[in-house]
Amino acid sequence: MTQAPRVTTKSVSQVIPPKPSVSSLSSTKTSTAVPIPQDSKTRIHHMSKDEISKMMMNDEIIVQAQKRAKFAISALNYEDIPTAIKELEQALKLLKG
Repeated sequence: MTQAPRVTTKSVSQVIPPKPSVSSLSSTKTSTAVPIPQDSKTRIHHMSKDEISKMMMNDEIIVQAQKRAKFAISALNYEDIPTAIKELEQALKLLKG
């Protein structure tokens, strides 16, 4: 009968290194903070409701145009040229406004 090797605390600590403590991690961490300039040229632009609405509308238009383009690709996979043209024209119409 073969005996399994004996595992001791000493043999385990040689294989698995100890976990670093939180304080040792924070002391070895390098600072990556970027200083923020405090001059008068640095201004925060607060967006108006109209600007936000316009941005959201543009995002929605792009999503819809992408959807139409994907439909066109799908139609081309089935060699359905008229549907592909129709979908691409609708995507262009959305993008042109």
